[in-house]
Amino acid sequence: MDGREVGRRVVQLQAEARARRGLALLWRGGRPLRVGASAAECLRLGVEPARRLEPLRRRLGRGGAAPAA
Repeated sequence: MDGREVGRRVVQLQAEARARRGLALLWRGGRPLRVGASAAECLRLGVEPARRLEPLRRRLGRGGAAPAA
């Protein structure tokens, strides 16, 4: 690639990044993601709380209580 091609590629990647940031804002409905939200807030925002993954962890044998037989 020559210098002009690299420059065009950088400009293109920057434009894509700007578009993705705008799309992410629209996707979240203008709400920034918050760390440390309560379970009720997670459900309200449509984010899966970590406790929902516990049955999967138990099935894979990665901790938690042993599955009932």
